[in-house]
Parts: sequence; structure tokens; C-alpha cells
Amino acid sequence: MPVAAAPANPFVTLHCPSLSAELLESELFGHVEGAFTGAVRDTFGKVAPREGGTLFLDEIGDLPLALQPKLLRLLQERCYERVGETHTRVSNVRMIAATNRNLETEIVTGRFREDLYYRLNVIEVRLPPLREAHGGYLAVSGAFVTCLCAAKTPSRSRGLPSPRATLCSATFGRGTSVSCANAVERGVILAVGSLVKLVDLPSQVGNPGRRTAPQHWN
Repeated sequence: MPVAAAPANPFVTLHCPSLSAELLESELFGHVEGAFTGAVRDTFGKVAPREGGTLFLDEIGDLPLALQPKLLRLLQERCYERVGETHTRVSNVRMIAATNRNLETEIVTGRFREDLYYRLNVIEVRLPPLREAHGGYLAVSGAFVTCLCAAKTPSRSRGLPSPRATLCSATFGRGTSVSCANAVERGVILAVGSLVKLVDLPSQVGNPGRRTAPQHWN
């Protein structure tokens, strides 16, 4: 059976808070056999197989301070070593990073390197919270309703009955889009009939008399 070729410009994500500093370094750069307890074989990490591609570092603000100089070196000199290896390797990978932290504040408190910040901050894209984006809640909630209905009730059409002012002025917690998605999912599950009403949504969108138990589908 023929094996599909790897994409010419691969894209891979690494979630920085998910691992300890030691495991994160191994996940990023790779390691050689015997480099640490449990290293039973050589690995190449995320960088080497992505030559010519893109590595997305999610939540870069949580990157351990001890690992930041090694990432800085990769960005500046395109060089790195696998854990437990002395051979220097060269990388040609594009780096994209995202964070929900204020990195300028993190620099002041000593939790993020200033030189790494400026090396990463070549092209900055700031995404405002949904509560600051005009019509943000309404647009996002409509997209969530469409996706949820396609997955849960493909034979029915459900929509929001124009709670524009409520959704746009509401505070869905610090998670913004995540909280909005959870609120809309609740509405789709509890709704009776073809529309999601305010009574089906959680209290944070201005509904103290919300439903407390799932209702049957019409």
C-alpha cells in the first residue's frame, strides 16, 4: 500500500504549559538515548521534522525561564542541540507564538526574558477579548450554534432570537470564547423548539430564571 508523503511545509503545535521544563525541552529539541531516565531511544523533537515548516508555540508566556535562552538561540542563530547531545544542529523552521499573558508585565516581574520577547515580537497580532470586539459575542455564538446543531441535531435548524445587546454586553468569564461556547452549547441542549431563548442560557448572560434540567426535543 502506498504511503502518503509528508507535507512539504508541515505545521505542528506545542502547548508550553503541558510539560515540565525537562520534558518540554525534549519535546521541542529531541534527545538521545540515555540522556535521562526513560530515554530509551533517540528522538528528534518538534524542530527537526519541521524543516521548512511552521512550529506554533501555544501559551509561550508559560515557557519555563530555564528554557527561554535555548529558544532564543534557536531564533537568533538557528542552532540547537538535542538533550544529551553535543552535536550542534541547524534548523530552518518558522516560529509562531501565542499567549494570553501580558509579556511586558512578565518581563518586569522577571518571568520572561526581554531579549526573547523582542526576538519573538517581529509581527504582533493582538486579539481583543470578545467583550471589546463589536458584535463579537453575536458572531461567535452564531458560529457555535451552527456547529453544535450540525453535530447534535443535523435535521433541525436552531438559532439565537436576536439577544444582540445581551450577548455583546455580557462577561463570559476570563475564558471569553470558551465561556461563550459553553453558554451556547447549554442553550442548544436545553432549548425547546427551533430557537435558543435567553431562558436556555446561563445566568452570566442576564438570565436568573434559566432552565435547570434538559428539556425534550420537539
